[in-house]
Amino acid sequence: MCLLFGYKDHCAVDFLKGALLHDVDDLLASPGANSQAMRMMKFTSVQQIDEMEPILRDFIQQAIEIDKAGLKIDFKEKDTVVFSDELVDFFW
Repeated sequence: MCLLFGYKDHCAVDFLKGALLHDVDDLLASPGANSQAMRMMKFTSVQQIDEMEPILRDFIQQAIEIDKAGLKIDFKEKDTVVFSDELVDFFW
């Protein structure tokens, strides 16, 4: 449902089906231009985590409910995804 990441200057909570979360304040970010499902929250201090705790708990509860309900992400067709030449060469 979610992943925790630690980096040099921040940490993050990534929600695997984050696109399905109700995010009225637009707090969740897409980790990349081609990310269709995952959304993340970045934190740069413990104070920031403490301040966002109620919202973070709500997102985690939503993620649990989404998983229990068996909801799925409606991914774009694979034909519309453009793979880099390096990736294609590596796998094929």
